[in-house]
Amino acid sequence: MNILFLAPAWKASLIKAFREARKSIKLDIRLIAADSDALSSSIYFADQFHIVPMFDSPDFNFHFLALCKKEKITAIVPLSNKAIAALENLRPDLKNMDILPVISSAETIHDCLDKWETYRFCKNNSIPTPETVLYDRENYDIPIEFPLFLKKRTGEGSNNTYMIKTKEQLKELQLDEEYIVQKYIEGTEYTIDALSDFTGEPLSVVPRERLAVRGGEVLKGKTVHNPELVKWGAKIAKILKICGPANIQCIKNRQGNYFFTDINNRFGSGVVLTLAAGVNFPEMLFKLIRGDKVKSIIGAYEENLFMLRYDEAVFTRDPG
Repeated sequence: MNILFLAPAWKASLIKAFREARKSIKLDIRLIAADSDALSSSIYFADQFHIVPMFDSPDFNFHFLALCKKEKITAIVPLSNKAIAALENLRPDLKNMDILPVISSAETIHDCLDKWETYRFCKNNSIPTPETVLYDRENYDIPIEFPLFLKKRTGEGSNNTYMIKTKEQLKELQLDEEYIVQKYIEGTEYTIDALSDFTGEPLSVVPRERLAVRGGEVLKGKTVHNPELVKWGAKIAKILKICGPANIQCIKNRQGNYFFTDINNRFGSGVVLTLAAGVNFPEMLFKLIRGDKVKSIIGAYEENLFMLRYDEAVFTRDPG
């Protein structure tokens, strides 16, 4: 099998985890990375890497499909929201090439990538979520109590997010792009890592507390014993019919109530904590791609395992 990771960026620890997991699989598996940035550290941990045009380039589709043909790709694992959108656009071409993109249905992708649709999905399925409206730069009478939290409707990570405490701050913002406005929830942040089979049946759900975050990426975290979050994670993944990995984010306020804010149909960088807690997502995904039946292990993981991340350096004289 030749598995391609699209847009891995700095998720080197995840590529390393896949590299380690293939040792237990009696198959010849090649791990290939493709990114538009030759200075993405993670690509240097794959068996082979390629530099591709940016997703919004008119040359991306041609070059990427040529790469897939050249490397005889079996399956593609997207590691960013833009990568998911790109694969959805190429779904017919990939099908004709007998290549499996590890993505969900078009409807599920839309509900996950568009944060307004994520809010609507939660409301329609009685999933607790912060009060939310669409941002309108001409309207400052927001029917939500301050403070507010603004984020791009199709954003990723913590870039282009704002915490607004007053109407005056909101007036001064004058954003040109599409944003959503949410009630700001103060409390404890959690991510729920989930993996589902390709029929949308959840196989594993692991909640972890985000103890320290930098730029939207978790620096410190711990797995937690929380049957309620396990139940919510499985329910959300099942209703959405998630295919493959997902990370679901929520906040527990001071009154003990949960509010779900984001659903990403991909691996997050902090998933390495879940892997260290005994849940071998890479091996499970290898088997799913091969067409094997994978047993559900929901609720099975090591609890109270802490992760403390640190920066490492990669050196190269010839990037790309």
